[in-house]
Amino acid sequence: PPVDAAAGSMHSGSIVFGLLTVYLVLDLIRPPFVWHFPKIISVILVIAWITKSSKMWCPQMTSYVCFLGIMGFDILLAENTFDAVWATYGMFTLLIGVCVPLINFTDSLKKLRQLIHMMLAIYLYVAVYAITHEGYGPAGAAGGQDENYVAAAMNLVIPLALFSFFAEKTTWKKVLFATFVGLYLLTIVVGLSRGGFVGLLCGLGFSFLKTPKKGLAILAAVLIVGFLGIVAGSSYWEEMGTITDASEGTADLRLEYWKIATQEFLAYPLTGVGADNYRWRTHEFQSPEQMEKFGHILTSHVHSTYFQLLAEMGIAGYLVFGFFLYRTYRDYRHVDQLHDRYHTLFAGRSLAVEEDLRWMQVYARGLMGGMIGYLASVAFLSSLYYSHLWIAGSMIAALCAIAMKRINEEACARMGAEVSK
Repeated sequence: PPVDAAAGSMHSGSIVFGLLTVYLVLDLIRPPFVWHFPKIISVILVIAWITKSSKMWCPQMTSYVCFLGIMGFDILLAENTFDAVWATYGMFTLLIGVCVPLINFTDSLKKLRQLIHMMLAIYLYVAVYAITHEGYGPAGAAGGQDENYVAAAMNLVIPLALFSFFAEKTTWKKVLFATFVGLYLLTIVVGLSRGGFVGLLCGLGFSFLKTPKKGLAILAAVLIVGFLGIVAGSSYWEEMGTITDASEGTADLRLEYWKIATQEFLAYPLTGVGADNYRWRTHEFQSPEQMEKFGHILTSHVHSTYFQLLAEMGIAGYLVFGFFLYRTYRDYRHVDQLHDRYHTLFAGRSLAVEEDLRWMQVYARGLMGGMIGYLASVAFLSSLYYSHLWIAGSMIAALCAIAMKRINEEACARMGAEVSK
């Protein structure tokens, strides 16, 4: 009976993990017809997590609860309670309905690898679609997939594909990952996204800094520069040349949006004006000079995740978001150093463990590099309530738990071997 119970638990865990991957497909591709499937899946995932016998809790999950607590409190202060409620509901579905189960049910290297490969495949589809649609994803601008958001998403996965390329030993797999990188890069070029270009430089910089194969990294850098030189025409480089021009149309507008966001923060410094409420309060905080300059009230989104966080969630939101990023970075560092420590202490003792830890290090660096590239890209986009960053951080939390579990299993096996002797 215990064996049957364990087998049943593994089977149910596989079903839950399958539903998790389906959710990611629906969320990241955003096909035109999804009905209520994402909501239904998130409810099933929450129930599965609640009924799970061995639950895991980590600091990232604490930050999710605190983040939702601030959003819930802000509903009382929001000018537009409808938008505040639905933004909070959406984040509850994402953080509790998806990210928490992801951390708990992605409990092996095999599952994490499947999840990463699924993400790479999803973004490959988005990339191919965007290349043939002037940089826009399947959902278009109305679905949060204009050329800037698509470029940010590509920056999230380019380091993952690049580190996988460096780590793979099989030729055809190297070619596959190199193709992924090329198509992701081409997507950013087609979209002419300046924020995407900034994020690309940050993500690639981290990747080349952290890879142990410097010779291969230099070759990859030369190939990437050559590829960009071939596929990016003069119009692309002219567009990138305007990055520092603050007087240019959209850059000038962003500065004005950020000034309004700062004024909203100063009026509500602790918890902000409420989720998705920046644009509903601009009429109160737009200066006479801005009104004279534009002749109308600026009602757009703030076009910066960091100013969005500042205006809508205040100091409390910044502290919680900063804690989430800090703990995610700590988990990355722990996994990143684990392979080298193990190799130094137990070189050759268990090749299987060493190989697993090597791939965990690869995925940790790829996910962290992707987060850095994404964080740089969304300095110019309002993406606080999008799933990309939260999912990547949850995957790093799951990876850290998997690494510790693998080390503990090896320690127990060695202890058992010593006792048997």
